[in-house]
Amino acid sequence: TKQYRLSETLEGIAEKKCSEMINRELIAHEKEQLENKYPEFRYLMEEYHDGILLFNIMDKQVWNKAIADTVGLRSYFDLHSNDYMWKDRADVSVYTLKEESGLDQTRKLAKKRVKMQWTPEKMVALLCGSDTLSCLEVSDHLYEKGETPDIAFSWKKGFEKVIRDNAVIKLLHVNRLLPPGPKVFAEIRGQVTADYQNFLDTQWTGNLRAKYPVN
Repeated sequence: TKQYRLSETLEGIAEKKCSEMINRELIAHEKEQLENKYPEFRYLMEEYHDGILLFNIMDKQVWNKAIADTVGLRSYFDLHSNDYMWKDRADVSVYTLKEESGLDQTRKLAKKRVKMQWTPEKMVALLCGSDTLSCLEVSDHLYEKGETPDIAFSWKKGFEKVIRDNAVIKLLHVNRLLPPGPKVFAEIRGQVTADYQNFLDTQWTGNLRAKYPVN
């Protein structure tokens, strides 16, 4: 399958191929002896082997199981729901205006908003009408007590604060204060999954230790 130059002889080709074969065999043999001749290399190979094995087992017994076992995950949350509680929270909205003229109207609408349950889109429609360019941006936040907000405010329902930054005007309005309460599963699924993985890990290693005592 290989072409040779006309100047090469059959004997030369045979000798060259024989040398290549000897080198291949010597290298292959030396590779097989690496772990016997070099203990540090053997330890490294064992570490890789055990690490990959452990990773695959952990993925099957803990990580992927916590994600795939939705029934077990939900059952874990139901049993530990008291561990997932909100502190006191403040429902805060920040209204960003491009013109001072809309500030008073925004204040009036902000006071009615919680009762009327208006969405941000509804607030923009009420203030801006059919304007092509929106005259108002609305951002809603839920802050836990102790959390550092982007804009400081007083922990009081109905509290208002106006911030003027060059041509931009921001109105902060505290819509309501929420008492401590349980968190909804959908809100903290990631945290519950991580906790469930830790639970499965502890349970699995406990079963291993019970089955295979460590001396």
